[in-house]
Amino acid sequence: MFPGNVELEFRLEPGGAFGENVPPRRTVPLGAKARFSWNACRGETIIQTDARLSPLDFHLDMMDGSIHIDGPVLRLHAHVVSRQDLERLIQSYFYALPPLLGLEMLDSCIFSEVLGRLGNVSFCWGLQRSGMESVDVTTSDIQEDRFRRALSRLRVLDERNGLVNRRLLAATQYFHIACRLAHTPSRRWEFLAETLLNYAKVLESLFPPSADGTISAARVGLRSLGFDAVSIEALYIPALALRNAVDVAHPTLAAFNDNQLAILEKYTDVAESAFRDLLGRIFNRIAEGRFSLTVPSDTKPSAATLKVLARIEEALAVSDGEKQSNIK
Repeated sequence: MFPGNVELEFRLEPGGAFGENVPPRRTVPLGAKARFSWNACRGETIIQTDARLSPLDFHLDMMDGSIHIDGPVLRLHAHVVSRQDLERLIQSYFYALPPLLGLEMLDSCIFSEVLGRLGNVSFCWGLQRSGMESVDVTTSDIQEDRFRRALSRLRVLDERNGLVNRRLLAATQYFHIACRLAHTPSRRWEFLAETLLNYAKVLESLFPPSADGTISAARVGLRSLGFDAVSIEALYIPALALRNAVDVAHPTLAAFNDNQLAILEKYTDVAESAFRDLLGRIFNRIAEGRFSLTVPSDTKPSAATLKVLARIEEALAVSDGEKQSNIK
């Protein structure tokens, strides 16, 4: 099979910016009639127009091979000498081209699908796995019970009786954001690092750092809730340990191989049910009067944060003034 000539097809989404016949997001043809519809209730702005861009259609000869752009589809013909060479070629386009397009266009696009053909072998470039944790088999009765339980837990978060459960409110919100990041994107694991960061925030919100550090405080808090050592180390502590690695809370220039990425994807997959169990256990024990969280001493923005906000407000006012002067 190697060496050989490969044909690759990358599909961009959303495709309206490249001439696909779909409703536009933030890209409208010059001279077209368009209506901006603002829905304050949903917090969204929609561009309404029947106009469409003409599909892109051009050819380029690049160092990697020849490229043809056909609307939202990029077709690449190249010669590869090994599997590693093929992976490098795919990854260079998959990870680098959408951000580069983002420097030029308002629509933030991704490659939703990568197909290929090498010799007589057709393939797709995708995920190695997506576990059973991604599926919820349920009934209407179970869903009703879940909805009722969620409503009953509102009382636990009611701050009219004080801020005793502000930590639980924050942790629940961070968990919700993690789930949204994991499942809302068109492509699974598009926001893997950001998902992990929000799982770490769940633990940091629930268990404030002790003199021995954040991880130690989380271990103590989890043990007090009855979690065993194996579960703590496998399902919860990795979120904190990864916080300062693998592009979670800090940038990284490292490139991870398929096996390393598979480990991260597997952990992120199983972490969702683990953190859901953690928060459910806390809600139940607080309702039963068998558990309490440390009450935050202050929930107001710090003086340093307020100073930064004031500086930003001032800078934006100056910037707006200069824009108005340029318009005149």
